[in-house]
Amino acid sequence: MSSGNDKHQDIINHLEFLGYEVENLNAESGYLYIARSSNKSNLMVRIIDNMTILTTRWGGFDNRAVKSKDFFIALNTINQQVMSKWYYEEDNDTEDVTIVIEADYYDYNKTTFGSFVENLEKEVSTNLQQFTKFYKEK
Repeated sequence: MSSGNDKHQDIINHLEFLGYEVENLNAESGYLYIARSSNKSNLMVRIIDNMTILTTRWGGFDNRAVKSKDFFIALNTINQQVMSKWYYEEDNDTEDVTIVIEADYYDYNKTTFGSFVENLEKEVSTNLQQFTKFYKEK
């Protein structure tokens, strides 16, 4: 098992093993990386002490979504059923809405971390389709 200072490298190595290409973004406190994959959600990886926060963002939704009861029902239902947190951000300049999905992982365990990342990806691929009617028309 790695020392506390090397745990972030265990997480990065594990993400690379899972097929992500990981780039160090040099955060002021903790560690910040972007993990890209051609067939999975891209992840922003923040590691602070013994906590890892994985975030994926899906944009291109029309801001009319935030005026729809169906949008909020979907978000609330998803948040009751998944391990991750789903929320949205508005860009008033472009009139876009971005759905943000975050999950926190504490400590590092080689056995469970892979399952954690796979479960996050499954949650995204299963639930994101509920928002397709809100995509911005080209």
